[in-house]
Amino acid sequence: SRIYYVHLLQDLCKSSPRGTKSKEGGYASRTERHRIMRVLLISPYLFPHKGGVEQFNLELGKHLAKTNDLTILSSKLNTEKESEHVLGFNIIRIPHFNLFGGTLPVPKKNSAVKKVIKTLQPDLIITSTRFFPISFWATFYARRIKIKHIHIEHGSDFVTLNNSVLRLIGRIYDLTIG
Repeated sequence: SRIYYVHLLQDLCKSSPRGTKSKEGGYASRTERHRIMRVLLISPYLFPHKGGVEQFNLELGKHLAKTNDLTILSSKLNTEKESEHVLGFNIIRIPHFNLFGGTLPVPKKNSAVKKVIKTLQPDLIITSTRFFPISFWATFYARRIKIKHIHIEHGSDFVTLNNSVLRLIGRIYDLTIG
């Protein structure tokens, strides 16, 4: 269930990403072992947009922000602020195109995702849902520069679209990259 994932992620974020040895070679102190991690949570959409993934990421963000330095990277589609601090975490929104009737946010510049990751230098990147380009690029950059990465999948089947060509493209994506 969703609560299980929140607790699992909280446990992961409590452990030191840098190991448990202190600089002197002995065991690390409790504060060293439980230092605050910089976590970047990728949420293709976030409030004011409403949906299940958005609500899940918002709740996950509230829990992770209690013990970590959390930033959520999301889409800026309309009049949302590019940057704000709410509920104990930072939100950064990068400009996106909103394709397929508002179901697919695509970053206007893929390099914007890379720039945020390089600037924040997170210890952990969490992505959601394989269909969104922002999740793909965050995963790509996390692997490329060797940052810990967790992907939370919210779908259990191939993408369903009315257009047969797009449905085929989605199926090929799932079977190869996704």
